[in-house]
Amino acid sequence: MELLEATQLSEYEIERGKPMPSKNHGLVQGNMTGELYVSYRKTHSFPTELTLLFDEKEYVPDICIYPKMQYDSKTDEIRVTEPPLTAVEILSPRQGSETS
Repeated sequence: MELLEATQLSEYEIERGKPMPSKNHGLVQGNMTGELYVSYRKTHSFPTELTLLFDEKEYVPDICIYPKMQYDSKTDEIRVTEPPLTAVEILSPRQGSETS
């Protein structure tokens, strides 16, 4: 596996601490989110690329699973501190199994 120098990383990769998503990554994420929504939309919500803040550290999993949330266009959160029931991270070929 080829390691990239810090100067070669995009702003996205530096900010999120993970590689830039690819076409296949996007297709898998979309398909997984769609399947979850079709099967569980009445009882759960599935925000994608949600910034989670725990112990002053940010995490951005590909898909989060929460009990059903109400959408309110007038109120939004940039960072969420409530842990999801489950967080899904789709690994890309450039992303190892170890996290920092």
